Amino acid sequence: KMLSTEKLKPEIQDGKAIPIERYGLHTISIGYFVDKNGAAIWCRPMITKALYNLLMGTKWSDIEYLIVDTPPGTGDVHLSLMENFNFTRAIIVSTPQELSLIDARKIYD
Repeated sequence: KMLSTEKLKPEIQDGKAIPIERYGLHTISIGYFVDKNGAAIWCRPMITKALYNLLMGTKWSDIEYLIVDTPPGTGDVHLSLMENFNFTRAIIVSTPQELSLIDARKIYD
């Protein structure tokens, strides 16, 4: 909603998704491909495959930074990212609630 892209669908070119561009940001989201009214309850193998396909199946331009917005917690999405992709650096952003801060600290510990 922040970028007003919720009604858009990425184009597919040469078998890869073209990121949607708004305000100079090139975005791709699982939300662009799934039913907006359906539940997103996925087991780890599904998450890993979807995340890999999303990141590797996108036709990125030359980028210096990749921002990955993940669900809160220390769950499967975070584990899949760390196991399957080689990040040189990461910035962890959290809301100021104590429970959110506890989860954020667990990610980098």
